[in-house]
Parts: sequence; structure tokens; C-alpha cells
Amino acid sequence: MKSKISLLKITALSLSILLLGPVPAAHSLPSTFERELKNAKKTEIGKKTVLAVEQCKSTSKGGYSTKCTLRKFEVVVNSFTFREMRNSYDYDNHIYDIDVTLKNYSNLETGLDVGALLRCSNSQSGSSFYSDGIDPQFVLGRSQLSGVITASFPMPTASCQNPTLWLELWTSGIDAQDKKQIKNAKKRKLVRAAYIPLNNSQLNL
Repeated sequence: MKSKISLLKITALSLSILLLGPVPAAHSLPSTFERELKNAKKTEIGKKTVLAVEQCKSTSKGGYSTKCTLRKFEVVVNSFTFREMRNSYDYDNHIYDIDVTLKNYSNLETGLDVGALLRCSNSQSGSSFYSDGIDPQFVLGRSQLSGVITASFPMPTASCQNPTLWLELWTSGIDAQDKKQIKNAKKRKLVRAAYIPLNNSQLNL
């Protein structure tokens, strides 16, 4: 009797696999890097990208509450060029000049996250930022900043997989888990983050 029940279970399982397909293996899930790219806007050099700044105001009138509105932070990457080789952390690394124009239409001081500016899919470390250029993290409210950011990847460029220029606000950006605010931003043609894939020619490899 038990053998008949087991046989029925096996037959039912086989039929489910045929109809529904095999259960996806864990390794088929996207990496964190791939997931972040999917949720960000792909852009290109010379094209304007408008990031969303979350500007919040708290009030205790009629009970404590916080109201947030969205403002614009425009980014244009004018050019991405190889600057020089420089020894850092005991290896020779490629240093790049990233010419940008930043316009902050909010009342808050914010800017680009330099620690995430140059990314590799095979590294969790932040990108290196050098004092040779401007600091894009601090753009005063209702002002603009233009100039060259000097940075490098968090590992030797030749070992960097999927080299990417990542555009995200350092402070006052939308939380990646706040689906409601992300939806509101999309309606206003604003984005939480954007990226530009880089090729070997741009990287001087």
C-alpha cells in the first residue's frame, strides 16, 4: 500500500514539473548589482539626468506628521576621460576625470555620492575620490556646480567587471524601498538613481 502511495506522489511531482517547469535554482537570482541596475535609469554621456531630492517638513499641528515633496537635481556628465596612472593601495590604477554640470533646484545641500561613483559588479568597495577635482557631494540649495571630479575604481580597472558610472544622491535621495515615492518620482519624470556603462575604449584599456 505504501509503495502505491509513494508512486502516486512521484507521478504527481513529475507531472507538476512537466506542466510548470523546474523550480528555479538559487543561483538564477540576480546579483545585488544587477538588481540595482534594473531599478535605475540607463543614461549616457552628454544627456541630462534628473534625480529626485526628497524635501521633507515636519509639523506638530494637529498631531506630529511629516510631509515630503520632490525637487529636481540635474546631472549632466559632459565627458569621461582617462587622466593618468597612479599608485594607490600598492597597485597602479587608472585615474579618470569626470566633467559634470550639477544643478540643485531643492532648498537642501546635497550632491552626488562619490563613494558609489565608479562601480564594479565584482567589488563591494567604494570608489576612490581625489582632491584634484571638485567635491560634488556638497551643492548648496538653489545653486549649481560645474567642474571635473577625479576618481578611480575600487580595484585595478583591468580586473573590474561591468565598469559603471553610477549617479545617485549622497543625501536626501529617495529610499530604494519607498515604492510610493519612487512611483511619484516617475510621474514627474524624476529618478532615484541612474548609470552609464563604460567600455574599454573609455577606460583606456
